[in-house]
Amino acid sequence: MCLDWSPGQPTLLAIGLYRGGVAVLDVRGAPGAPPLYEATAAGGKHSDPVWAVRWAPAAGGAPAFHRCPGARPGGLVW
Repeated sequence: MCLDWSPGQPTLLAIGLYRGGVAVLDVRGAPGAPPLYEATAAGGKHSDPVWAVRWAPAAGGAPAFHRCPGARPGGLVW
């Protein structure tokens, strides 16, 4: 599992999951609250552990995140 805080919105935390997904949490939320966003390994895609996630600027300046290339098999970028 890996973590990365959003540089533009310090309450957002991207989490790479052992089961191959990625989640974004707002740490201001109530304990046990669901993630703001979660990409899962549904359908057998990306089922290896995610070893690194990083935030990166997106079009329009909104925060976005990606899996680091080479950080896991496939090294897919979102």
